[in-house]
Amino acid sequence: MRYDYIFIGSGCASLSLLREMAKQNFFREKRILLIDPSEKTENDRTWCFWSENDFGYKSANQNNWQQLMFKSDSIEEVQSIAPLTYYHIKGLDFYNEVTNDIKPLQGIDRIHLKVDELFLKDDQYYVTVGDKTYTADYIFNSVPQLTNSKAEVDLWQHFFGYRISLEKPFFSEKTVSLMDFSLSDNKRIVQFGYILPFSKTEALVEFTEFSSEIHQKEVYQEYLEKYLDQLGATNFTINEEELGKIPMTDTKVSRKINNLIHLGTAGNMTKPTTGYTFRNIQLDAKRITKNLLNGDLKLQERGRDRFSFYDRLLLGIIKDEPQKVERIMQSLFSKNRFTHILKFLDEDTSLIGDIKIFLSIPWAPFLKQLIKK
Repeated sequence: MRYDYIFIGSGCASLSLLREMAKQNFFREKRILLIDPSEKTENDRTWCFWSENDFGYKSANQNNWQQLMFKSDSIEEVQSIAPLTYYHIKGLDFYNEVTNDIKPLQGIDRIHLKVDELFLKDDQYYVTVGDKTYTADYIFNSVPQLTNSKAEVDLWQHFFGYRISLEKPFFSEKTVSLMDFSLSDNKRIVQFGYILPFSKTEALVEFTEFSSEIHQKEVYQEYLEKYLDQLGATNFTINEEELGKIPMTDTKVSRKINNLIHLGTAGNMTKPTTGYTFRNIQLDAKRITKNLLNGDLKLQERGRDRFSFYDRLLLGIIKDEPQKVERIMQSLFSKNRFTHILKFLDEDTSLIGDIKIFLSIPWAPFLKQLIKK
């Protein structure tokens, strides 16, 4: 069976692209197939991003902040990030909002099953689900396992958090604690706390680690509860739990092969040193939609510029000398405006701006990685 467009996966990347397509009359009578075993009726994840705009998502305005904090054993730095805003979107809110936004696309069929096979035949990709096979002018895939990448991921950003409530005011509701290195007493592992305050009495508090070893849930709970005790947050009620992992790899896949296009994390949209993906997905969705309208699907190939080179150096430090990371981050956040740091992480600075960043941090670990490269 043939469609105009097939989407494998109905997560952030696919839905964001469909949302952009729904804004254009050109796509409203196209035949579209959306394949995902999940019906997206649960709050299975959250996304955060910083930007000067909310990309038109109402759900992004439920919780947002313009002040960030960095903390270590020796410093506590709090700054405004205006005109940027740090946004938070709950997964279920996003799914519900986008489901409503894409209603103008009349020809969407949905299959709530797992893809059995994605294969190439006569220069065209096909998708097999159960006993049926489908193809399309374009197949958009957002499932990393279907990229055929043979690279092994040896570093992960893995995290565990509680969304908690307390009876008495406790949190600074205007400030996101972006990285709190005072959490860890093991300085040979990159570990830090992260706090999103929704009010004075409610927050998402997370333990985060950069390493190759994924822990059992009980280990994360022990770390997190020790951090909460260190903060002085006691007698809390757990409203939700969040457990996840994000690959920290500089390995890139080819985004477009014949009629197959990779999206989201599968399409190199995740910043390997931070894990942030949402903003990149939104910009990519706008570019893809515009290019489809123009009849020429050119894709941005991330991973072939100076920022990818910087990422490779830092990933090497995280892997080889994790005990150096806290000092690097402490220098970065204590000697630079947070707005400049965030633009650097968004890969939106000039070479002169990059040099200013590197002049503010310890050189030795980066030079050691440069020699290794």
